[in-house]
Amino acid sequence: RNIAQKTPVLLPSMSLFGYVAAGRLIQTECERIAENQFVFAVPDIDHVNHVVVFLTGIAPLPDGFAGAIY
Repeated sequence: RNIAQKTPVLLPSMSLFGYVAAGRLIQTECERIAENQFVFAVPDIDHVNHVVVFLTGIAPLPDGFAGAIY
């Protein structure tokens, strides 16, 4: 009998998206505000010049979906 099959595997919580603000560490914590909308809280945003948003690779976007940044 294999006990490992009955033990749940706990993976770190991972977001579908992440961002990097120039000069800062990668952030993947975002708030899901709708089924297809996510919001990042960027501390001290007035001092950010460049931001890169990316898919983390945890899952692909569903067929027929696309990404946009506002």
